[in-house]
Amino acid sequence: NPVIADFVGVEGLIVSQGSLMNLTNTSIGAFNYLWKFCDATTSLLLNQVFLAQDTGYCCVKLIVDNVSCKDSISKCFNIVSEAVVIIPNVFTPNGDSKNDLFTIKTVGVKSLNCIIFDRWGLKLFEWDGINVGWDGNTKNGPSSDGTYYFILEYKDFKDKTTKAKGYFQLFKN
Repeated sequence: NPVIADFVGVEGLIVSQGSLMNLTNTSIGAFNYLWKFCDATTSLLLNQVFLAQDTGYCCVKLIVDNVSCKDSISKCFNIVSEAVVIIPNVFTPNGDSKNDLFTIKTVGVKSLNCIIFDRWGLKLFEWDGINVGWDGNTKNGPSSDGTYYFILEYKDFKDKTTKAKGYFQLFKN
């Protein structure tokens, strides 16, 4: 009989330090289980709880067998100590494929909302998501060179919400 190793409980590629991960074995046809963790510990239990203690790259491996067949699966992620948000102060949406999008780079952030305003406080653009950004266009067409303002709200993997505001320059040349 074939054996297929699998488990759930690794949610995404980034985990906050101190997170408790409930790993549920969903393997098929297996009788024996061996968990191997990035902190060099092992377990023979069917399901496992893993505490993400050390920061860095971590892989959890599950090896299963039914005496005659064996299979394994690894799921890897980064453990981060806190959310990191990098907001650019300039972007150049001039069509040269370099810095054409105002994006906010993050690590350890699970949700993000950003609102862009012009110098008069008129809302120009809003987005939800960590892999989204603004191309400098509005419903009235391309924005002109100048100073723009943002209000940012993001939530980390520990469900801590942080708000920030600031400004950036848009240059087309």
